[in-house]
Amino acid sequence: MRQQVHNVSYLAVGGYKGGQPLEKELVALPAGAEVLQVTMEIKEGFSAGCSCDVFFKDESLTLMDTIDLSTKGFKTSAISFKAEDRGLVKIKLNNESEDGVLFLKVHYFLPSTILAEY
Repeated sequence: MRQQVHNVSYLAVGGYKGGQPLEKELVALPAGAEVLQVTMEIKEGFSAGCSCDVFFKDESLTLMDTIDLSTKGFKTSAISFKAEDRGLVKIKLNNESEDGVLFLKVHYFLPSTILAEY
């Protein structure tokens, strides 16, 4: 069997530390990116009651909604999508926190493919 497959994946990582603006762009995606997974790693907990939303392209696509940032751990988006145009993945915190560190990881492929035979 022969089929076209994506052969190179990319992992874009952006970080956020407490004390920065409540809204911040963390990852840029090129046009045509096929996003498979968006994961947030909370390395250090933020102040109690602090949460955030994760958006793509000016809040037109919500990837994560009301994520509690007070405890360490991982959160993964249930949404995979194709970025028709280039755009930015950003977070928006609901309130300020001087504490906390998080990383947003976006795993994606670009439109290029190779022919594979199995």
